[in-house]
Amino acid sequence: MQEFLSSLRASLSLALLRQPNRVKAIRPMPHFWLAALFLFWCYVMFDVLWGIRSVELGLAQGFGPGFDRIWVDFWISTWWNFQTIAMLALCVLALAALSAALFGKSFMSYSLATLWLLSSAFALLPFAALAVVFAQSIAALQRLHFALIFVLIGGYLTLVFFAAMRFCFGPGLVLRRFALGAFNASLLTAITCTTVFNLEYYFAPLPDELLVDEGVISEPELPYNPERVMYQQQRLVEKALSGIHEGTSGQIELFALSFGADATEGVFLNEVSYSKRLFEERFGAKNRVLSLANHPYTTDSIPLATATNLRAAMRGLAKKMNPDEDLLFVYMTTHGAQTHELLVQQGPIPLDQISPKTLAQALDQSGVRYQVIVVSACYSGGFIGPLRNDSRVVMTAANATQPSFGCGAESDITYFGQAYLVEALNQTSDFVKAFEIAEKSVTEREQLMGFEPSKPQIAAGPEALAQIRLWKKQFEPGDPVPFFPDARNRSVN
Repeated sequence: MQEFLSSLRASLSLALLRQPNRVKAIRPMPHFWLAALFLFWCYVMFDVLWGIRSVELGLAQGFGPGFDRIWVDFWISTWWNFQTIAMLALCVLALAALSAALFGKSFMSYSLATLWLLSSAFALLPFAALAVVFAQSIAALQRLHFALIFVLIGGYLTLVFFAAMRFCFGPGLVLRRFALGAFNASLLTAITCTTVFNLEYYFAPLPDELLVDEGVISEPELPYNPERVMYQQQRLVEKALSGIHEGTSGQIELFALSFGADATEGVFLNEVSYSKRLFEERFGAKNRVLSLANHPYTTDSIPLATATNLRAAMRGLAKKMNPDEDLLFVYMTTHGAQTHELLVQQGPIPLDQISPKTLAQALDQSGVRYQVIVVSACYSGGFIGPLRNDSRVVMTAANATQPSFGCGAESDITYFGQAYLVEALNQTSDFVKAFEIAEKSVTEREQLMGFEPSKPQIAAGPEALAQIRLWKKQFEPGDPVPFFPDARNRSVN
C-alpha cells in the first residue's frame, strides 16, 4: 500500500505538470489494477454527485421524479460503469505496452499505464468538481463552449501524457518517441475525455441549444393535423357511442371504458386495445366497450383521451346502460405525478390534466351507480380517498407516494397492466381477487428487479361488491385472451 501511495503522489505531480522525485513501482501489475479501481470509484462518486445535483436543479432525465429513484438508477448503472472502466484500463494498457515494446522496455508498460490512469484521474477531478458545482450553467452552454472545454481538457491531458512518457523513458526526445507519443496521446486523451467521467453525455448540448439557422427551423412533421383532430372529437365520441349496444332491463351487464392518456409512449395504447379485447371476449361485454386513447396513429379512429371526452363518454354510456343495475368498469392508464394528477398528452395540442377531483366529478355526474375504477399510474394511490364510496371499487397501481413501473419505449405493457389484465383477469372473473393476484405478482417482480415496492391499493365498497357477485352469477367467463401489442403502435419517440 505504501508503494501504491507513492504512485499516487507521483501521478498527482504529473497531473500538476511537475516532475516527481521518485516512484517505487516494484509491483507494477497490482498497482495498475489498483489504479483502475481508483478510477472506477472516481467515476462512481461523480455519477452519484451529478445525479443528486441534477435532481436538485430540476435537470434530471434518467433519475426519475426525485431522490427516491436516484439509487435505483445508480445501482443499475454501476455494473455498466465497471465494464466501461475495465475496457478503458485495457485500452490504456495496450497502448502503453505498444510504447514500451517499441522502446525495448516492456517491463515499463504497466508503470506507464498506471501513471496515465492515475494522472488523468487527478487532472479531471477539478473539471468534475466544476461540473457538479455549476451543473445548471453547464447545461445551458452552447456547442462552441463545449468545444472549448474539450480543447482545454484534451490539451491538458496531452501535456500530462508527454510528461509521463518523459518520466518513464528518459529525458531524450527522439523523432520516433515524439510520433508515438503524439499518437498515443491523441488516442488516450479521446478515450479519457469521453469515457472516464462520461463528459460526452454530461457536457452535451441540449437538443434545443444546437447552433442552427433559425430561418430553417420548422415544426416537426406530425401524422395528423392538430386543429382537425380537435374539431372532430365530438363526431368521434358520438360514433363510438353509436356502436355501443343498449343493456337489457332486468339483467346485470358489464360496460367498460378504457382511457390511455399519453401519446408519447405506445405502452398505454397497448393496454387500451388489450382491455377492449379482454372485456369483449372474456367478460361478455361485446359491443359495450368504449376506448379513448392518445396516440399519433389513432387520431382518426379513436377519440382522444381527454377530460372532456371522458365526461362525454361516461354520460353516453349511462344512456346505454341501466344505470341502477349495470356495472361500469373504467380502466385508466398513463403517467402519474406526485401531485396526484394523471398526465394527459397529445402534443402539440394543449390538454387539461386529470386530478382526483376531476375524475370523481365525472364519475358522479355520469349517473351510473355501480362502478369499478382502475387507475394504473405512478402515485395513483392519491385517487383512493376522493373516489371511495360504498357503490364503487377503486384499485390503483401504486400508493400515494410511490411510482409504478413498466412504462417507457422499451415496454409493451406496464407491470400492473401485465399483472392485472393479462395474468389475473385471465385466471379469475372476480375483480377483487384479481387485484390480490396482481398485487402479489407486481411485488415479486419489483423485488426481483431491485425496485422500491409500488404497493398497489384497493378500496371496495360493500354495495359494489354485492352487485359484482350478482353479475358473476349471470354469465360464464370466456377463454383466456392472449396479449399482443397493438398493430398500429409504431414508434412514437
